[in-house]
Amino acid sequence: MLRRPVAPMLAAPVDSVPESPNLIYEPKWDGWRALAFRGASDVYLQSRAGRNLTPYFPDITRAVRAIVPPGAVLDGELVVWERGRTNFALLQRRVTAGRQLLREAREHPAY
Repeated sequence: MLRRPVAPMLAAPVDSVPESPNLIYEPKWDGWRALAFRGASDVYLQSRAGRNLTPYFPDITRAVRAIVPPGAVLDGELVVWERGRTNFALLQRRVTAGRQLLREAREHPAY
């Protein structure tokens, strides 16, 4: 079982993209890398640098608690969509929203 904090694997520069039928690629989103730890009764969101992001993403913690089984760890990118594009400024507002955090999460949910 993984215990937090966990240092996520980071991308490394290469001269060419490897090709193989066994490789899968995905786009690089304009968001924050995060690990989601689903405990027996809690969810903990960790930034790439090991910081606790849980308080800033009640929408994500609620979703993880609802659909991810206890003991699982997810590695992904937190993003906020606006008009079909990711909006990094809206994502950054989460850490400065203060009392307006729940309103921000409701009006600009994270994914």
